[in-house]
Amino acid sequence: MKLNIGDRVRFLNQEGGGKVAKIDAHTVYVEDEDGFQIPVLDKDVVVIADNEHRLQGDAYNRSARAAAQYASPHTRKEPKPLAEGSSWRERVNADVDADDDDDIPDEPVLPVSPRPADKPQKPKTQAYTFDADATDDAEPHFYLALTRTDGGNTGTVDLHVVNDSNYFAHYAIIRTDAKGLSTLIAAATIEPNTKEKIDTLNPMQVDGQLWQVQLLMFKKIRSFTAQPVYNVEVKPRGVKMLRDGSFADNDFFDQKAILIPVIKDEFAVKLEQLTDKQLHQAAAEGRKPEPRKVSKPSRSSDILEVDLHIDALLPDTRGLDNKDMLEAQMAHVRTVMEKNARVSGLRIVFIHGVGAGVLKNELRKFLERNYKNCHFQDASFREYGFGATMVSIP
Repeated sequence: MKLNIGDRVRFLNQEGGGKVAKIDAHTVYVEDEDGFQIPVLDKDVVVIADNEHRLQGDAYNRSARAAAQYASPHTRKEPKPLAEGSSWRERVNADVDADDDDDIPDEPVLPVSPRPADKPQKPKTQAYTFDADATDDAEPHFYLALTRTDGGNTGTVDLHVVNDSNYFAHYAIIRTDAKGLSTLIAAATIEPNTKEKIDTLNPMQVDGQLWQVQLLMFKKIRSFTAQPVYNVEVKPRGVKMLRDGSFADNDFFDQKAILIPVIKDEFAVKLEQLTDKQLHQAAAEGRKPEPRKVSKPSRSSDILEVDLHIDALLPDTRGLDNKDMLEAQMAHVRTVMEKNARVSGLRIVFIHGVGAGVLKNELRKFLERNYKNCHFQDASFREYGFGATMVSIP
């Protein structure tokens, strides 16, 4: 039914109604008796009287026709004159009361429920269920996730977003190609503790792209601890999506998946602080594992031993290539040096092994560039062989 300004309407999904004061596309502004304008969709209201105060609906029309048919000219009462500006209900009641002497029962007028004059009605807000195991102060987690499409038969992967938190998350994912042209992959609001599939990708076409993920976390109905606005860059690697070892068991999917954290902890942030030159060199070279020494003689208390073997740093290395492991090892070196750089007289022994020498070279270049006041050399051959570097803090 077409709506016009001045029509009297009532709400379908809640009590109340009023006069149409304004129409904007599919949004109707309904003015109630107190002068408040309530915006609702046009599909959520029904007209009960048009702007000429004619009652809508078969109920009133049948009542009017019946009254005209059975009331005689001698018994029909003239309606009482009404003051200008009378409401539609006053006009209807006056018309019906004029024929109350006949034997035909009056049919009911479409009801409009009254409401308190001092409290305008507001749309109801839906309540959501929150994870009882997660506290409001717990750090939220949000991931991009990749799973094999149709079990891996098509060679493509499905891209999902995973909101592992008690927060609503409004996200936008923007893809920028090698030419600097950007495309919006997806933008939406996802409910707490929910995952959604947003796209299907060809792994061979994602190399050279830069994904920018913008994330805003909030809660409805209840108060909450405000979270920062996240703006994270992700560089997907197609070759990693093709390796079976890159996909691992997880808590969110029945099948194995690659999880890319958007909200990163301190350790993950430090992994990204390596320069492009370091990453390129690490990817081009391999590293051979070597047995570690078990028995070591006692040393003085001013020596700090730091084992950089990857299995000593990470509990699980499945899905990691040489580049990923080098990043983890160098992040640990940064943490140790930052913590002990002012401990005068301390000697730090980094046990890196022999291998192809990649980790050793990266370690020494890092020290030369960032800690020029510290002296470093090969550690004792008798105790460590050729697989350790000792740093002396002045």
